[in-house]
Amino acid sequence: MASSTTANRFLLLCFLLSAASDTPSAARTARNSTSTASVRRMHEQWMAQHGRMYKDAAKKERRFRIFKANVEYIESANRAGNRLYTLGPNRFTDLTNEEFRASYLGFRPTPRPKGKAQSPCRYANDLMLDSMDWRSRGAYICTYAGCCWAFSAVAATEGITKIRTGQLISRSEKELLDCNNDGYSCNGGTMDGAFQFIVSNGSLATKAAYPYRAMQGTCNAAQVSSAATISGYEDVQANSESALLSAVAN
Repeated sequence: MASSTTANRFLLLCFLLSAASDTPSAARTARNSTSTASVRRMHEQWMAQHGRMYKDAAKKERRFRIFKANVEYIESANRAGNRLYTLGPNRFTDLTNEEFRASYLGFRPTPRPKGKAQSPCRYANDLMLDSMDWRSRGAYICTYAGCCWAFSAVAATEGITKIRTGQLISRSEKELLDCNNDGYSCNGGTMDGAFQFIVSNGSLATKAAYPYRAMQGTCNAAQVSSAATISGYEDVQANSESALLSAVAN
């Protein structure tokens, strides 16, 4: 029990510690009054500094409350004066400790609903090939580093659209990052969550209509026309290269 408590304290320290190198001016501000009005101004300044934007007013208010709670903790810890370091706001200050741990301390797959068994892949018994590479057939667009869950899901959607329709058009990763509530933008997400969004949304915009920018933004999906959709998705059997090859070949 003691080791668990120590670990939790260490994780909280990792979450909040970086004042000396990250935002020294914000650390000084945190020592001031944590009244709602002052922290709200501080939050606006923090958003501008870190390029942080929220989908809507409700989400902004929720993040502000988390931000305020963290600022109050920072001020309390600094006021105690019993540490060899000083805490201050950083780019994680609008996350709860649980959200920080889920996003930055390893992969946390979305649990399957209880009692729901994974269905066999429809291509499990198909004729096995030695190899399959859709790049040689033009069903691939080069991607680049970034929010891997969104880029992976978009690449798969682009590929299947090319295979089914003959058209290869770049789709919008940014729509997934801005509009999908199941992910944390470039702080983490899953391909399953991205596919579920595309299915429920009924479409995914083109990259030209909804271009990528390396920062979180507000959802503008209503302002762009749809370009592609999928009717569903399947999870291939884990740790099976043969199952993966059968799925890719089809």
